[in-house]
Amino acid sequence: MGGAGSSAKYGPDSTKLVVDTLKKLPFMQMMDDRLLQDLAVCFQVAKYTKGAAIKNDAASGFFVVVAEGSVDIATLLHTPNSKQLVSELLCQRKAGDYVSYVARDQLVAQMMCDDSDDAPRTAKEARKKLAALLELNRTTADPFVGCTLLKLNFEKFSKLRARMTVHAAGMKNTARFSGGRKGKGGMGAMTAPEKLHLMGSIVESEVVNYLVEIPFLEKVEMTRLVMLANMCSYLYVRRGESICVEGEIGDRFFVCIKGTLQATLQVSLNAAQPTFTAMNSGTASERRTSIVALQEQVDGAFNDKKIQALKRMGAGSYFGEISLVFKIPRVCSITALDDALLVYVDRTAFCSFLKVAPDAAVVLLEHVRLNFLDTLIKQGCAFLNAIPPLKLQELSYMSEIVDYEFDTMIMRRGDQQTCFYILVRGVVEIDYGSTSTIVEAETDGAEDEANDCSNELVLVHPGGYFGQEALLLNSGSQVNVRCLDHCLALKLMPENFHEFFSTLPELFAEFYCVTRLRHHEVSLFEYIEDFKWQADISEDRIHERALVIYLKFLADTAPTPVNMSPGVLAVLEDELSSDGVGRDVFAAVREEIL
Repeated sequence: MGGAGSSAKYGPDSTKLVVDTLKKLPFMQMMDDRLLQDLAVCFQVAKYTKGAAIKNDAASGFFVVVAEGSVDIATLLHTPNSKQLVSELLCQRKAGDYVSYVARDQLVAQMMCDDSDDAPRTAKEARKKLAALLELNRTTADPFVGCTLLKLNFEKFSKLRARMTVHAAGMKNTARFSGGRKGKGGMGAMTAPEKLHLMGSIVESEVVNYLVEIPFLEKVEMTRLVMLANMCSYLYVRRGESICVEGEIGDRFFVCIKGTLQATLQVSLNAAQPTFTAMNSGTASERRTSIVALQEQVDGAFNDKKIQALKRMGAGSYFGEISLVFKIPRVCSITALDDALLVYVDRTAFCSFLKVAPDAAVVLLEHVRLNFLDTLIKQGCAFLNAIPPLKLQELSYMSEIVDYEFDTMIMRRGDQQTCFYILVRGVVEIDYGSTSTIVEAETDGAEDEANDCSNELVLVHPGGYFGQEALLLNSGSQVNVRCLDHCLALKLMPENFHEFFSTLPELFAEFYCVTRLRHHEVSLFEYIEDFKWQADISEDRIHERALVIYLKFLADTAPTPVNMSPGVLAVLEDELSSDGVGRDVFAAVREEIL
């Protein structure tokens, strides 16, 4: 191992150093003292000077545990504007952490099994590609204090496993060790060979075999997955302990290596919360009180909850991937049904990993979008349930998931650049403005309380949508949309909105019906079209019919008023006051609407 100095100073106390360090490892907590002492003999102590390279030159596996100091794992990346390579620190492994590299022969075999177009087809090509990839990886001792490592001797470890297996094969009643709590099942019921087999899978970097089965990592280079495996940490949990708690902010992604886990969710015994909630109009302070009261009402209704078991998970199962990209509360709780061993990577380390595997980010976001849509469908979202499964996948592919903090204004009245949003988490408030008219002048300052009392508010919950009206009318936003919580939404650009929903006429018709009810100018346009092209209307009733439309939409006392420019109204009123009224009397009004 390059850079290693003399380890003589650790001679007399090396066993104690090894044992004390191994006890810090989560997966060593299942070992009893006798087995731990046997394993300690398989490790050698090596000291590295400041910044020394830790090389893995052998064809065999490579497994070390950090005893003192720290180890930096870095890679070489191309700078954006040149081909120059710069070192990028990915993570730092500290005392109690491990670094493991799978055997090169195994990596070569795995690369040759890859079915992608650019995969090597011969062992020579695979070794050449592997050497080029490994050349970009850097594992070095801490540049300030160096490090002390425990290096596993694979030959001694293999002999220990063989000895334990032979002893167990000749015994009718295999001895059991107390790695877990006796009588509770789980790790405590494992035999010594089983524990060593699990230990062997860890030191041989078989975590990579779990990572490669994860959908958003399956296309990542094997050497990159080895790097990610070294950025992971182990977690040992006892039976009954919680790994994740519903509602808590998460920042770790987990893979189960050993044991059984249970996912549970708190569900309300009452009726499901509606997607849209209309708020009573009032002053700003009254609205705030109303919103708080509604939230308390909802919270009170959902206090009457029961625990619903979602699924059981075993070795190879994974969860928490949403936490890798968004700081949001956990959507369910995960509890160990028996003693379990897991591996996890935190958000910071994974974001560093994405620098060397950027394609994984695209696949991960696609996976997260589908996960959110699937959850909303299971919760009974009527809007998404009306979309066929294949179209849902298309919706996920065409959309972008966006993240908004509390009190963020997603849309403002008058904004010309608008999009369509499907809320997947959080609550937003839609302010439709004054109910007396849909077209309002933009204001720079705060509106007066007296003028604010007739504003219409709607709360949108997960599964709800907004932004379609501006896209259908081809106009600026008619509403203000504000986050009342940390919100996530799927965002569709205007061209994608029209392309997607034009193939779903039922939903498109629903959008138009809602828009027609809220935007009176749409109804006025339809009335004008009927008036212009209605064949059975007699000449003597044209004037009467035109007055009905004027009184309904354009008069000062109109029940469904539409704002028009003074000039257009003046011309219209002059024509209506004359003796002869033609079918094109509303031509200027129609043109202004369009």
